[in-house]
Amino acid sequence: MPRRNKQLVTGFLENLHRVVLEEHLSIIKKLAGKQPGVYALYKRGKLYYVGLAKDLPSRVRAHLRDKHGKSWDTFRLYLTLDKGHMKELESLLIRITNPDGNRQSGRFARAKNLSKDFKREYDTHSDHRLESLFGPRTRAEARATRLKRRAEREAASKNTAAGLVERTIHVRWSYKGQVFKGRFRKDGQLRTGGKLYESPSAAASTLAGRPIDGWSAWKYQHLPGAWQKLRHKKRQRK
Repeated sequence: MPRRNKQLVTGFLENLHRVVLEEHLSIIKKLAGKQPGVYALYKRGKLYYVGLAKDLPSRVRAHLRDKHGKSWDTFRLYLTLDKGHMKELESLLIRITNPDGNRQSGRFARAKNLSKDFKREYDTHSDHRLESLFGPRTRAEARATRLKRRAEREAASKNTAAGLVERTIHVRWSYKGQVFKGRFRKDGQLRTGGKLYESPSAAASTLAGRPIDGWSAWKYQHLPGAWQKLRHKKRQRK
């Protein structure tokens, strides 16, 4: 008989109130042991933060008094034996759920972003479809059509951000210990470091050297001393 692979999750605790960590930490430690795993913090049923730890009970208990202390009321623990994929599992959860408490978007060590490949294949497929309907075209005509479609997509993408703010606002982004400052303009473009970028994501991705969701990365000051993610501007428009 073929040997079955070990399961990823070996145990879990869900929907426990934070008071449990103060009054019954010994029980949680007895059940969780020394296994690594992933934990999630919630506020009134809404996911706030996702993280991983080698000692889950102690890590979650530490969040009672750190900067996240007042932002959550319940928690969940998921124990796993697969130490080799813990970081990527955390990144996957962050990218899917996009919690408010996580500053950085999850990233994968060697995964390839297939968006450009999809767009290239889409353009090729569209060219073949047109040829089947109207006959073959010259290379120049096909290239001109692809460039036109690409420009239309980029313009449409930029226009979705235009008009989100009535005037230019100051924004900032903390990344790997460095704070980037910039200005988000009425036309949806963002200026930082003396350069103008077509979107918040384009600016963040260029600075980080990898794909970054700029709408979650850059923050603006909506109240004195209170900074909020730019994506809330999109929600306000809806």
